[in-house]
Amino acid sequence: MKNKITLFAIFICLISCHQKEQKETVQDSLLTANNDSAKTGKKTLNNGRPHGLSALSDTLIIKLKMDSANDQISVPLAITSGKELYASVSSNDTNANIRISQVEAPDSTFDGPFGKNLHYKMKAPGNYKIIIGENMMAADRWKGDFVLRVWVR
Repeated sequence: MKNKITLFAIFICLISCHQKEQKETVQDSLLTANNDSAKTGKKTLNNGRPHGLSALSDTLIIKLKMDSANDQISVPLAITSGKELYASVSSNDTNANIRISQVEAPDSTFDGPFGKNLHYKMKAPGNYKIIIGENMMAADRWKGDFVLRVWVR
């Protein structure tokens, strides 16, 4: 039995060592509030200019900050190829009450809500938006720093 477990562990190590390493691109992005952000708490990243992504390219890593309760952050993405959009939000704060609220597709349709992870089958390449906000089903309000990771396959 021990031999089988040892062989299985070695097999898993060999497989994981041979997988292609994925490069990560880190971007410290400043949030630029749109005109009605003081009233609505909605913010658009990067002055509304989309971050470019394509299938099997680097992972886009963006450091963000939720300034107050009921904030929504919109991250525009220009996706040139691929069929599936992946994203995740994470924070060092274990009490972080954040989630990927919606995805806006190029045809102006919305899908969501999602949780901390997103796996979205895209209909076509184009300009997408990932909208991040608080989980309104949770009781605790939260503000703080978090990281968004986005990639396409």
